[in-house]
Amino acid sequence: MQYRFLGEIATADVAFEAWGETPEELFISSAAALLNTMIEDTQRVERRTEVIIRLEAEAFDLLLFFFLQELIVYKDARRLLLHAERVSFEEQEVGIGSSQHAVAEFRCNRFGTCRRPLPALVQFLFAFAGERCFVL
Repeated sequence: MQYRFLGEIATADVAFEAWGETPEELFISSAAALLNTMIEDTQRVERRTEVIIRLEAEAFDLLLFFFLQELIVYKDARRLLLHAERVSFEEQEVGIGSSQHAVAEFRCNRFGTCRRPLPALVQFLFAFAGERCFVL
Protein backbone atom coordinates (compact mmCIF):
# COMPACT_ATOMS: atom_id res chain seq x y z
CA MET A 1 0.00 0.00 0.00
CA GLN A 2 1.39 3.29 -1.05
CA TYR A 3 0.07 6.50 0.42
CA ARG A 4 1.08 9.46 2.53
CA PHE A 5 -0.82 12.08 4.48
CA LEU A 6 -0.43 15.68 3.34
CA GLY A 7 -0.44 17.62 6.61
CA GLU A 8 0.78 20.84 5.02
CA ILE A 9 -2.35 21.05 2.84
CA ALA A 10 -5.10 20.47 5.37
CA THR A 11 -5.14 21.67 8.95
CA ALA A 12 -8.77 20.91 9.85
CA ASP A 13 -9.44 18.06 7.43
CA VAL A 14 -7.42 15.15 6.16
CA ALA A 15 -5.51 15.12 2.90
CA PHE A 16 -3.67 12.19 1.40
CA GLU A 17 -1.95 11.12 -1.77
CA ALA A 18 -2.19 7.49 -2.84
CA TRP A 19 -0.51 5.73 -5.74
CA GLY A 20 0.09 2.37 -7.32
CA GLU A 21 1.77 0.84 -10.34
CA THR A 22 -1.60 -0.41 -11.60
CA PRO A 23 -5.15 0.93 -11.30
CA GLU A 24 -5.90 -1.95 -8.92
CA GLU A 25 -3.01 -0.95 -6.64
CA LEU A 26 -4.13 2.69 -6.75
CA PHE A 27 -7.63 1.77 -5.56
CA ILE A 28 -6.30 -0.50 -2.81
CA SER A 29 -3.80 2.15 -1.64
CA SER A 30 -6.51 4.81 -1.63
CA ALA A 31 -8.79 2.57 0.45
CA ALA A 32 -5.93 1.88 2.88
CA ALA A 33 -5.24 5.60 3.30
CA LEU A 34 -8.91 6.33 3.91
CA LEU A 35 -9.13 3.49 6.45
CA ASN A 36 -6.07 4.87 8.21
CA THR A 37 -7.82 8.24 8.62
CA MET A 38 -10.56 6.43 10.55
CA ILE A 39 -8.44 4.18 12.76
CA GLU A 40 -4.79 4.54 13.68
CA ASP A 41 -3.81 0.86 13.74
CA THR A 42 -5.58 -0.63 10.74
CA GLN A 43 -4.20 -4.10 11.50
CA ARG A 44 -6.36 -4.22 14.65
CA VAL A 45 -9.48 -4.41 12.47
CA GLU A 46 -10.11 -8.11 12.04
CA ARG A 47 -10.99 -9.32 8.56
CA ARG A 48 -13.96 -11.51 9.43
CA THR A 49 -16.61 -10.81 6.81
CA GLU A 50 -16.42 -10.51 3.03
CA VAL A 51 -18.16 -7.63 1.27
CA ILE A 52 -18.31 -7.21 -2.51
CA ILE A 53 -19.07 -3.78 -3.95
CA ARG A 54 -19.92 -3.18 -7.61
CA LEU A 55 -19.64 0.35 -8.98
CA GLU A 56 -20.16 2.09 -12.29
CA ALA A 57 -19.13 5.54 -13.49
CA GLU A 58 -18.67 7.39 -16.76
CA ALA A 59 -14.97 7.99 -16.12
CA PHE A 60 -12.19 6.27 -14.21
CA ASP A 61 -11.58 9.19 -11.82
CA LEU A 62 -15.28 9.21 -10.88
CA LEU A 63 -15.10 5.48 -10.30
CA LEU A 64 -12.33 6.02 -7.75
CA PHE A 65 -14.29 8.85 -6.13
CA PHE A 66 -17.44 6.69 -5.82
CA PHE A 67 -15.31 3.81 -4.53
CA LEU A 68 -13.97 5.92 -1.65
CA GLN A 69 -17.40 7.38 -0.91
CA GLU A 70 -18.79 3.86 -0.63
CA LEU A 71 -16.23 3.05 2.08
CA ILE A 72 -17.51 6.00 4.10
CA VAL A 73 -21.11 4.89 3.61
CA TYR A 74 -20.30 1.38 4.89
CA LYS A 75 -18.61 2.91 7.94
CA ASP A 76 -21.53 5.22 8.71
CA ALA A 77 -24.51 3.05 7.78
CA ARG A 78 -23.25 -0.42 8.77
CA ARG A 79 -20.41 0.39 11.17
CA LEU A 80 -18.01 -1.63 9.03
CA LEU A 81 -14.37 -0.80 8.40
CA LEU A 82 -13.35 -2.25 5.04
CA HIS A 83 -9.91 -3.55 4.02
CA ALA A 84 -9.65 -3.67 0.21
CA GLU A 85 -8.42 -7.09 -0.87
CA ARG A 86 -8.93 -7.10 -4.65
CA VAL A 87 -10.29 -4.76 -7.31
CA SER A 88 -11.05 -5.59 -10.93
CA PHE A 89 -12.21 -3.39 -13.79
CA GLU A 90 -14.00 -3.60 -17.09
CA GLU A 91 -15.17 -1.06 -19.61
CA GLN A 92 -18.59 -1.47 -21.17
CA GLU A 93 -20.01 0.24 -24.22
CA VAL A 94 -23.24 2.04 -23.38
CA GLY A 95 -25.03 3.69 -26.28
CA ILE A 96 -22.76 6.38 -27.70
CA GLY A 97 -20.10 6.23 -24.98
CA SER A 98 -18.70 3.77 -22.51
CA SER A 99 -18.74 3.37 -18.75
CA GLN A 100 -16.19 2.08 -16.28
CA HIS A 101 -17.11 -0.77 -13.94
CA ALA A 102 -15.30 -1.95 -10.83
CA VAL A 103 -15.82 -4.94 -8.57
CA ALA A 104 -14.06 -4.66 -5.23
CA GLU A 105 -13.65 -7.39 -2.62
CA PHE A 106 -13.19 -6.35 1.00
CA ARG A 107 -12.69 -8.05 4.34
CA CYS A 108 -14.19 -6.21 7.28
CA ASN A 109 -15.39 -6.18 10.85
CA ARG A 110 -17.70 -4.01 12.95
CA PHE A 111 -16.07 -1.33 15.05
CA GLY A 112 -16.69 0.53 18.26
CA THR A 113 -15.34 4.01 17.66
CA CYS A 114 -13.23 5.67 15.01
CA ARG A 115 -10.58 8.22 15.84
CA ARG A 116 -12.25 10.90 13.70
CA PRO A 117 -15.55 11.38 11.92
CA LEU A 118 -15.41 11.41 8.14
CA PRO A 119 -18.39 13.32 6.77
CA ALA A 120 -17.76 12.87 3.03
CA LEU A 121 -15.31 13.36 0.23
CA VAL A 122 -15.43 16.72 -1.45
CA GLN A 123 -15.32 16.28 -5.19
CA PHE A 124 -13.77 19.63 -6.07
CA LEU A 125 -10.83 18.78 -3.79
CA PHE A 126 -10.38 15.36 -5.36
CA ALA A 127 -7.73 15.00 -8.07
CA PHE A 128 -6.73 12.05 -10.16
CA ALA A 129 -3.56 12.08 -12.24
CA GLY A 130 -2.42 8.88 -13.93
CA GLU A 131 -1.44 6.50 -11.17
CA ARG A 132 -1.92 9.03 -8.34
CA CYS A 133 -4.93 10.22 -6.37
CA PHE A 134 -5.08 13.32 -4.17
CA VAL A 135 -7.89 13.58 -1.63
CA LEU A 136 -8.72 16.44 0.71
